[in-house]
Amino acid sequence: MIRPPTSNLQPPTMNHQPHKYPDIVVIDCDGVLTDGKLTINSSGTKLLKQFHTRDVRAIRELVSSGVEVYIVTADDWEGTAHFAKKVGAEYVYMRDKSKVPEMLANRPYICVGDDAWDIPMITAAKISFCPANADTLVKTFCHMVLETKGGEGVIAELLHALDNLAKEVNPITYV
Repeated sequence: MIRPPTSNLQPPTMNHQPHKYPDIVVIDCDGVLTDGKLTINSSGTKLLKQFHTRDVRAIRELVSSGVEVYIVTADDWEGTAHFAKKVGAEYVYMRDKSKVPEMLANRPYICVGDDAWDIPMITAAKISFCPANADTLVKTFCHMVLETKGGEGVIAELLHALDNLAKEVNPITYV
């Protein structure tokens, strides 16, 4: 949203969770927070994945507003655990993502996923999102397909989508 320049304008307050939205966000790692590509050396060791700084900011905003953020991944690469710790999220290594609702004691949650392995946690979510370049089948199960591709700031766009949904229920307030 473009706002007219003014010296008195303050950023909107993070006002997501007091609405009808779950206070839990579950995010798949590969293909959502990253572009899904792996850099592997000749001995088979995973060397790196890249995370976007916009997602660092967005996840930190969610966490600071009291939202529980879980990064759920089927890949046991240690770098994801370090990333989760950096942004204040919980790291969950889980190949069978149909167990996400049980892990959360069946509390409602928002989900972002991109691939076939994510479908069980997507279909169990109260509201589900996927990046623009998600698997075609996954797009059919999500409530909203975001415009951002995986690894390019998907969670930052998710915050905008949540703000827009919140406006429909309870307009965002400015301080």
